[in-house]
Amino acid sequence: MEVLYSDEALAAVAPIAVYWAYSGVHMAIDHGRLMERYRLSTKEDEDSKNMVSKRDVLLNVLFQHFLQLLSVALLTMVSNLIASPVAGGSSNAAAAATTSSSSYLGAACRVAVAVVVFDGYRYAWHRLAHRSRFLYRKLHSWHHRIVVPYAYGTIYGHPPLWNGAAYHGVHHMPGGVRHNFSDLFFVTWDKLFGTQMPYAVEERPGGGGLKLRLLRPKPVPKTRLEPSVESSATASS
Repeated sequence: MEVLYSDEALAAVAPIAVYWAYSGVHMAIDHGRLMERYRLSTKEDEDSKNMVSKRDVLLNVLFQHFLQLLSVALLTMVSNLIASPVAGGSSNAAAAATTSSSSYLGAACRVAVAVVVFDGYRYAWHRLAHRSRFLYRKLHSWHHRIVVPYAYGTIYGHPPLWNGAAYHGVHHMPGGVRHNFSDLFFVTWDKLFGTQMPYAVEERPGGGGLKLRLLRPKPVPKTRLEPSVESSATASS
């Protein structure tokens, strides 16, 4: 019973529970008419443009969650085996160290560092998955079978969550597939490395929701000589 209520079990189950709770809310909204005008794509687009069925997506996501639980269980077993030989005789010292290092400020700092590092890692991996033909064909192309993203298809071939429906929706558009790689917390990495694609969210013609329109970055105008300088340069030549 202790295993079921351990920190490791909570760390494994909580993200999955949050994923399905969050997806469930969006699916409930999606099947209603209350938020219909805020849709970025029509239900017809989900059925006609996506290259994989929702059933296959569901099975893939469930399989990924099973692998997630299995990996946490294996890592917990290995870490316990490694920790057990050195645990004897040092329980008091370990408890003191744990108490001193478990302040709220220390925990907040560790979480902040983890968020930044993991977000940067996700950007690097996502961009590499598009630059490498091998990685794209063998791994990441699965995720782009979903041209029109929806809630529970978030981690289909592409763990974990992403940065927002509109921002990541641009990445799934034909003109934005090499842009907007940031898919977790911040868009800073796209801005820093010049891979951000600006976009506008507009009313769909005739109503029925919203649509995304890509805004191409304006090219930097070429520097021209002033008329006086240009004429003098021509005269001197």
